[in-house]
Amino acid sequence: MAATAQARCLFETDDFGSVTVLTRGMTSRADSAGVGRDERASYHEVIVMGTPMKGISAKKIDKGEWMSFFSALAQDHRRRKQVDYAEVRIMSREIGVQKEVSWLPLIGITYDQRNDVIDLSVENMNHMIQHPKEVFVDDGGNGHVRSIEVMRNDGIVELIEIR
Repeated sequence: MAATAQARCLFETDDFGSVTVLTRGMTSRADSAGVGRDERASYHEVIVMGTPMKGISAKKIDKGEWMSFFSALAQDHRRRKQVDYAEVRIMSREIGVQKEVSWLPLIGITYDQRNDVIDLSVENMNHMIQHPKEVFVDDGGNGHVRSIEVMRNDGIVELIEIR
């Protein structure tokens, strides 16, 4: 699956919420064993192996647009008056995939520019992502945000899924 310079290649989760493969690179694919490969390099970066689901492409949001993006997302959430649920997974080579939040009702998500923090509010807790470096969003082509991938300054990826 080819991705543009402003996109990343991810793989969707299955109905049970398990991440299959996360790859980095401009042109990525998954082979039949579920291993993601960057076709431009001799190495590949795989967080978790499994059977890949339908591929998705996420759009990069420039840092200067984060406040307006998250504000618009909050307005849309309030306007729809529908309960969305959020799950957060932290991913890196060192720790693999660690589930931080498991399908709790979403209250809101904001970006605090002064403190450089993304704050995800779910029922009975807040999950903060300190010093985000990059934000990628998948809206499934219908304008409803399905996932937000946040790359932290330390290289760890946090994947927020919304259903």
